[in-house]
Parts: sequence; structure tokens; C-alpha cells
Amino acid sequence: MPLYKRSAFPLAEVPADISPNEEVFQVRFTKEIFRDYQEYLNRMKLYRQKVWTCKVTGKTNLDYEQALSSESKASELVQNFPKEFIGPVLRMVQFSPSCVSDLVDRIHKRFKDHFVEGEVLDGVCDGSVRTCKILRVLEENQECEPDNCSCSYEVAFIKSDGKVKCTDNINVQSLRRKKHPLTKCLLKSFIRESAFIGVSKKSRWAVHDNLARLHNVALHPTSEEESADGSDLREMCNGGSKVRNGVKRKNSDDDSVESNGNNKRKKSTDGSKQKYPIEDKLLPPPSERPAPSSEFSLPAECVGHLLMVWDFCSAFATSLEITQFTLDDFEEALCSKEEECPLLEEVHHALLKAILSNTNLCEKLQVKRKDKKGKRKLQILPETWKDDLADVLELIGSDKTKPYASSIRLGDYSELEPLARLEILHDLTEPSASSIVVRGQLDEHIPRRKDSKKKQASPEIEDEDDDEPPVGEHLAGTNGSSKLLKSFKRKKKPVAKKKQKEDADTSKCPLRNIYLGVDRDFNRYWFFPREPRIFIENEDSTKWSFYSDKEEFDAFCSSLNLKGIREKDLKEQIDQHYGTICVTFEAYQASSDSEHGSEHDSEHAEQSD
Repeated sequence: MPLYKRSAFPLAEVPADISPNEEVFQVRFTKEIFRDYQEYLNRMKLYRQKVWTCKVTGKTNLDYEQALSSESKASELVQNFPKEFIGPVLRMVQFSPSCVSDLVDRIHKRFKDHFVEGEVLDGVCDGSVRTCKILRVLEENQECEPDNCSCSYEVAFIKSDGKVKCTDNINVQSLRRKKHPLTKCLLKSFIRESAFIGVSKKSRWAVHDNLARLHNVALHPTSEEESADGSDLREMCNGGSKVRNGVKRKNSDDDSVESNGNNKRKKSTDGSKQKYPIEDKLLPPPSERPAPSSEFSLPAECVGHLLMVWDFCSAFATSLEITQFTLDDFEEALCSKEEECPLLEEVHHALLKAILSNTNLCEKLQVKRKDKKGKRKLQILPETWKDDLADVLELIGSDKTKPYASSIRLGDYSELEPLARLEILHDLTEPSASSIVVRGQLDEHIPRRKDSKKKQASPEIEDEDDDEPPVGEHLAGTNGSSKLLKSFKRKKKPVAKKKQKEDADTSKCPLRNIYLGVDRDFNRYWFFPREPRIFIENEDSTKWSFYSDKEEFDAFCSSLNLKGIREKDLKEQIDQHYGTICVTFEAYQASSDSEHGSEHDSEHAEQSD
């Protein structure tokens, strides 16, 4: 089974008393059954995270299903492990303190020039090379060099029909292989499949009991091995490192061991403490976290398209020649049932102009509109935007939006549902993004953004002469010296103001939205500098919500657990953009207060009149 934090992960037990007609939730690849949907959802979220390790190969950063597949393929590879090498390899693995890579290298080097009983290879007999089989190892020196090896073996030379021709005692120099029987990849998979090691630095490898008994591998260490690290070896032999004899290791969050006989805990042998950050789900959920608002005028499933279209129009408003508008104004326009809606007319006209700047599409539309007198000159006018929109939808619209073309041509655009209008704008946004107009603005701003990043990366170099005014200003005389010095001091910009200017230059790039990160539940957080809200998108992109109050947002920031991997990264991103977020919130609050004040003054004036 895949490992979680280098430890075995227990599967959920099957609930008792399940009736045949009861509706339950089952995990497809583990066959776990849950009655509660939330428990099933939490388990699936954990399985989808890249925190699992293949037990056989040691591959990390896998989700649970990928780790299962890796173990299955590696187990098939282990089935081809030469049977005659199983016992000798297991004896070298048992109680070894080496890491898996060093152990693989040592075993691979060991059997490069040493042979085992039952191995079939080539041997020299009467001056000719014949097939032979190792019957017995007569003398073996484990530390000898390949050229001066004194090992000798009793071998049986085999005829072509498989019968034994004769037996003989020969030395290692008379035996040869065509290739090494054990690859390092095969050895690594076999070791991980056949043995285990604890998480402590002093732990040693231990072969599984059933394999050890089957291949005559010692179950208990020798006195020399035990004296090397007696406490750790005794713990391994008694099953303390994993799951032998009813003793199990708790999860790696507290590095503690709990036995069936009593509930006393004892610290791990190395006394190491938990290192943070860790997986967020292993930490307790926040006790107090403000609930975000989900009050949108449109259905929750189309909020993502709403934000995309609005952000595109806001970012490229200059190139598209449209007036900036707020997200609330955009929502209100989409839901409006009036015949004339200036905002939507302006947006549709601007997007159509950008799309038809494409020569190929423009030619197709001209061919579509040609009459008996020939081709008419293509003109995109604000008065005819509905006819132009209907023609463009018939050419490049999706299967959802093409049926709306006939209704729009008949002048029934105001009868369309808000969701249909948003789908039409979404279909127009994608070709507009690849138009000449938009690409021109991108080509202008992207190099500027790169230059500003280079300036931020380069260290500040301050000249020693900066503390003195320019030479020409000393000629002004005593009367004007104080004024010149004051003007010189005003000209000097502190580092903080320089940084603000660089940030302002960077923010001019049309790629305006800022992705802040994800929380413990994989909700994504977005910030748009023109909108005083922090938008929250759930993991499946089916639900959106937001924080629009600075106090609520500050309370949310305080509730983030910095011991979790995801929430720590989220907090760092929020801290990086916190100043910009606060300025946006405060500017919106100031504008709303001034509007309320002007309304109150007008009402007071009317009452006095």
C-alpha cells in the first residue's frame, strides 16, 4: 500500500450493519465505504494530493492512485527476480543500517564477481566453455578483489539435453556470466517490497517474517549487531518500527509509539520534533473564520465567466476604446430588461471591432454580406451592432450561442436571459484576445513589465555625491541658497517612494488579476485591483464567494494556520499584496461615504426648500 509521510496509511474500516438497499459512497481504487458524504469527500481530497510515496520504488510526489499503479508495475518487475539470489540478498539486507541506495550499490558490487548456489552460467572444462550450474560454494571470501579472488565452487556441467555430464571443483576465474543478473532498479524494488525500515535515523532494515522464515534468514540480530545499536534493533525485532506483534507506530506528526498493552506514549529514539509546515489536513480546522458572502445577481456557475469578461474589458479598455465600468455595473447591465443598454452596446461594439480587425474573418463576413451588386464595404457602426453580432455569431459562435443569432437579428436582444448574454460575451472575448488591437497592447506592456522587474532585482547604488546639491546651484548666492537646498531636498526620492513608483509601473500591465493561493480546503483566492473584493473559488469551480469588508478580510488573514503548507503560502502572497488590497478597500469606502454624504445633503436641501 502507498505510504503517507513515509508511514503506512490505514484504510477505513467497513461500516457495520450495512443493508443491501442502503446508499453509501465507495472509493473506486481502495473499495472503502463511507456512509457520510463529507467523510468520503475529505478522503478523496487527501487521495488526490501529491503527498503519497510508492512503497516499492520510493517515488514521491504522487497521488494515491498513481502510487498504487507504480506499486503494481514494480511488483510485476519483482516477480522476475532470480530465485537463487533471493536468500543471499535478503541475508545482506537483514539488519543493515545503510540507506537504500548504498545498500543497492553494495549488493550489486558483491554479486558482480561472486556466484550463488543454483545459478546457471558458463564454466571452463577441458579447455572449452560449457554450461554449468553452481551446486555448492566451497570457499568464499567476501572481501577479496576480483583479480585475486580465492573463491571456489562445486559445479555440474550440463549437456545440451539438460543432463549432468560431470561435476568438478573450479575457482572463480574459470566461471563467467554474459551479464549481471541483478540490475540496480530491480534490486531497489525487491528490497522495498521484501523489507522495511523505520523513520528514525538509527533504524535498520528488517525482512518480513514470512520471507525470513522461508529463506532461512535470521530473525534476531547477532551479539555484534545488537551491541552496535541494541535498543533500536530490539525494537525492530519486537515489531516496534512498524506493525509486528500488534504494536503500531502512530502517525509521523508526533513521532510517538503506542502499544496494545498500555496507552503510555514514549518519544522516538532520535527525539526529533515535528518540522513545519505540514499537510494542512493534518492540522485542526480554524475555530473562527468569517463566512464569505455569496450574493451575486447571476447564478453561481457563471460567476467565473462574469469575472473573466469584466477583467478582460477592464484590462484592455484603452485599446478597445471603452469606458471603465465596475463589476456591479456590469452585473446590473446583464440583468437589465430595457431596450437600450448603453454599457452592453459599447462593449459589444468594441469587441466586434477588435474581432473584425482579423483580415480572414473580415473577408468571410464580406462574402457573407455580398449582394447582387457585388461586395459592400464592411463598416462596424454602433447603430448596427445587433446585425453585426448576429453575423459574427453565425460565423464563429459556439453551439450554445449560434441559435441566439436569429433572435438578435429580429431585435429581441433585450428578451435574452442574463446567462445567454454572458455566454455571447464569453464567446466574443476569446477571439478578441488574439486580435491585432489587444496583441499590440500586450507587445507594448510586457517588455515594460520585464524592465521594471529587472530594476527591482538590481541593487540600489547610491552615489556619495548625492548628499550635495548640483554644482550650478552654488552660484545662486546667499539669498537663493536656502530655496535651492529646499528644492534639492524635495527632488531626492527615498527608497520607499522609488519602490512605490516601480510597483505602480508594474501594475500598468494589462494582466491585472492576482492569484493569491489556496487554503486548507483547496479554495482559490483571487484579487482584482479595480474591484474592492477578494474572490474565493471552490475546488470544483462551481461556487464563488467574496470578502468585501476590510475587517472581515483581516479576520480571515488572522485565522490562517502558518503550520500548513497551503495556508502558509497563501499568507505570504497576501502579505506581499496587502498594501494594494488595503488601498483598494479604503478608496472604495471613501467613495461610498462621499456618495452617501452628497445624497444626504441633497435630501436635506429638498426638505429645507
